This record gives sequence, structure tokens and C-alpha cells, in this order.
Amino acid sequence: MKAPNAFQTRLLTGRPPSEADATVYGAVYGSLGTRELQRNLQDQTRYTVAPWTLQANGRDVGVGGFRIGLGAGTEGIELMLALSPDVTQVGLAGEFLRDAILFAIGTLRADRIFAFTDAETTLTVRMLAEAGFEDGGPMPVPGRPDRRVMLWTAANSPRA
Repeated sequence: MKAPNAFQTRLLTGRPPSEADATVYGAVYGSLGTRELQRNLQDQTRYTVAPWTLQANGRDVGVGGFRIGLGAGTEGIELMLALSPDVTQVGLAGEFLRDAILFAIGTLRADRIFAFTDAETTLTVRMLAEAGFEDGGPMPVPGRPDRRVMLWTAANSPRA
């Protein structure tokens, strides 16, 4: 099996998911933590691409990275970030977004990235737009009627 891709920013370190990450997944996803961890473990085994467990200052602070996108309207790789509610998110989220796009282009050779967001996360939408993502329109699912997809392509990005 190929070695997992390492992720490092100035403040964050990403490591592949493992069974030992149950606590941080619980903090981030609540009752869905076990399900999300199992999903990411399966993706790591199957594709060697799955969201990392993120650390800052030696402490687990969240989950972020990529998933392979296979659904209609979401071809490419999905960028996701979920930080623990007790973590100051703005500085970490901005750094993660910038470096994750560079990682996707340079290491994963991605030319299409998508991210899901909800109407109430206006800061997320603004950060994604400033990074070159465009609003791809509504993509509601049960329990998230206002979910939208944001799309980034190398051809349309100001950072390409």
C-alpha cells in the first residue's frame, strides 16, 4: 500500500485517521463521530486519500482534508474541514484552506475541488469565494435543506 500523503502548515499537522482518533471525532461530529471515523478509515484504506486528523500545538483540534468526489455535480475532490467547537477557528481555517488548495494542486494533481456549505456559514462562503471557489448552486440533502456546493477549478482560479 502506498504511504499516506503528509500535510503540514505553519500551525497545523495532519495525520491519517486511525482508531485512536475516536475522541476528536466525537468532539467534532458528536453522535456521528464513530460513523465519520469509520468512513475516513475506509477511504484511507481504499484510496489513500481521506481527511486527516489535525493537530495544533500537539493537541487534536479537528478533521480536515479531502474525499474523492464521485457524485453527480461533484466530480473532483471534496475539501472539508471540521474543527472542535472549543478551538478558535478563523486563523486555523484560513491557513488550512490556503495550504489545502496548494496541496491538492501540487501533491494530488487536482484540477477540480468542491466544498459543501450551509446558508448560515457566511464566513465559510466568503473564505471559499476569496480562494477562488464559485457558488455551484443548491445541493440539499435530508436535514440540510440549505446546503450549497462551492466549486474551484484550476482554469477559473486566480491562484492557478
